[in-house]
Amino acid sequence: MRRLTIKHTDIETSAVGFGTAQLTSLDSTKRALALLGAAYDTGITHFDVARAYGFGQTERILGSFLAGHRDRVTVTTKFGLEPPPFAQATAGIIPLARRVLRRFPALAKRAHRVAAMTVPPNTYSAGRAAASLETSLREMRTDYVDLFLVHEGSLDHARNDELLRFLDDQIARGTVRAYGMATNHAGLTGDAGVFPRSMSVFQFENDAARRQRQAIRGLGDRAVITHTALYPLGAIADAARLRPRVAAEFKARTGLDLERREQVAPLLLQFAATDNADGVVLFGTTSIEHLRTNAHAMSAAESSSDPVSSFAAILPELLLPNEVERTATVSNA
Repeated sequence: MRRLTIKHTDIETSAVGFGTAQLTSLDSTKRALALLGAAYDTGITHFDVARAYGFGQTERILGSFLAGHRDRVTVTTKFGLEPPPFAQATAGIIPLARRVLRRFPALAKRAHRVAAMTVPPNTYSAGRAAASLETSLREMRTDYVDLFLVHEGSLDHARNDELLRFLDDQIARGTVRAYGMATNHAGLTGDAGVFPRSMSVFQFENDAARRQRQAIRGLGDRAVITHTALYPLGAIADAARLRPRVAAEFKARTGLDLERREQVAPLLLQFAATDNADGVVLFGTTSIEHLRTNAHAMSAAESSSDPVSSFAAILPELLLPNEVERTATVSNA
């Protein structure tokens, strides 16, 4: 696994990071820890979490893993979005609830909507950031985090002088090594340069179909972490069936079938790795098999650029405007 130093820091880590947002969908802590261990065994040493993930339980699981690995891995956590107030009281029944909901998809969707409405309004004050950081450190059994990011915050939140003073103070104390923003690319207003200089890390979605990274100016002197590379997977398979000529030409050139998701997924991941070559690319999964496959695909990005270049070149012809978003909306309804 390729390693790098995150821009404008002395933080060295793997170029591929593991996102833990799905970790509590597993039916036991033992399986979750096995998944984290498998990620580490592939060479992944960066782990991304947030205070809100898993109703507040994900940081605790990650903390159990960190107990034996802290000096060899890096961690991002985020503040601003918080778990609902009932999360701690119901922690014991969450795994059981998840098993039930997996059997009834319609009920699961309704439960997610209700849960979203119970999350407190986004809060980004210095006081709430301090409380969130204190909780995160306690849950993860560590005395520092490598990256501390504003979770789905705005430019106004980033310009809060009191918050910036608090974050700078944490850098001085050693509880945070660097800080920045974790939001969707639209939240960056198209120009990272308008954000305070001390916000040195920007985390947002980027994929081969929409190429959000290319739409944001001012990233040259900031550290960039991207995620959601597999977002267009379903749309590409559907488009290949609708436009067989384009798919056939691509297959003749590369030997790859755009209707087969297992062949397209590595291309999407490799594009993400090459498009953010000097930053970290995150992915998440609950399958150890998929984890190993994805990690291998991203590790191979540097040595297999020809299929990735051909793939990136045909996407504008293959996908009609808004086709990715429309497919995702239907699949997630």
